[in-house]
Amino acid sequence: MHKSVIGLTAAQFEQLFVQITPTMYEIDTLKLNPGRSKFYSPRESLYVFLLHIRQNPRTTMLRFACGVVNKTRFVGNDTIRTSLALSWQIMFKWAEKQIVWPDTKTRLNNRVYFAHNEERIRITVVGDNSKQQIVQYENSLAENATYSGKASTNTFSRFHLVSPQGKAYFISKSFEGSMNDAAVTNLIQPHKMITLEEGMALDQGYPNIKGPNILKKKNGSDRERNRKVDLYRVVVENHFGGIKKWAICDDKFRLKLTRNTTLDDILQIHHEYWTIVTGLYNVFVAPLRNWSVFHNTNATTRE
Repeated sequence: MHKSVIGLTAAQFEQLFVQITPTMYEIDTLKLNPGRSKFYSPRESLYVFLLHIRQNPRTTMLRFACGVVNKTRFVGNDTIRTSLALSWQIMFKWAEKQIVWPDTKTRLNNRVYFAHNEERIRITVVGDNSKQQIVQYENSLAENATYSGKASTNTFSRFHLVSPQGKAYFISKSFEGSMNDAAVTNLIQPHKMITLEEGMALDQGYPNIKGPNILKKKNGSDRERNRKVDLYRVVVENHFGGIKKWAICDDKFRLKLTRNTTLDDILQIHHEYWTIVTGLYNVFVAPLRNWSVFHNTNATTRE
C-alpha cells in the first residue's frame, strides 16, 4: 500500500480501518454478484473507496456510488460499485464525528495573539470560503444557480472555520456558486459562534462581518500590518490545500443532474464527500502540521 495512491501511509490506513471496523463489516452481509469467485473484503472495499476519491471517480462511478440511478440506493450487482456506496456512507458517518465545534475553553487554549502597534486580538478561529468547479448543467435554473461571476464558471462553495493550527472546527454545507462570500456568511453568521473575548481572522471578502475582534487586512499603506495578517490567513489556505490533494475535492466535480436527482441532492453529496476528506485531514494531517511561525515572528505576542 503506497502513500502516493490513497494519501495515507499503511499505518494510517490500519488506524482508520480499526476505527471503522464495526460498521465496515456490514459489507460482508451484502450478497454481491454470487456468480463471482472473489468478493472484496471490508479492508479491500475501504481501500478501493479511498483510491477512487483520491483519483476522482468519473460521472458513472459517482452516480453508482451515490445511489442516484434508478431510484435505488445500491444499483446492480457490481462488487466495486456496491462496495463504494456502502464505504461512502460509513466514511461519512465516521468523518462527521471528527469535525466538532469545541467549547470556549478549548478554543482559547489553542489561541494565538495578533499584535500591531496598539492593536491586540486573541485569535481562536480562522475562516474562509473555497470554491470547486462543477460540470455545466443543461437545466437553465441549475446553470444560473451554480454560475459564479467571480470564478467565471459553475461552482459549488463551502465555508470552513479552522483552528490556528489548521484543524477544521466547523464546515458548512455546500452552496451554489452564485452565492458570494458575503451571502454565505449572512446565512452562517460565523462571528456569532465565538465569544467577545475571542478573535476571528477573515479575508477582506466579508464586508458584512465587522468588529474589534475581527482581523482583516486594511486598504492603505500599512503593509507591515497586512503582512502580519497574512500569517494567520495562510493557515486556512493551507488547510484547503491539504484537502484538495484529494482529487474528489480539487478536480471538476462530475456528478450531473438526472431525472431522479435535484440540485439539492447533488449539493448534499458534494457536502458529504468534502466532509469525508476533511475528517481524514483532521485525523491524519492536521496533527502533523507545525505552525510555530506564530511564536517565532513579531506578528504575535503572548499574554
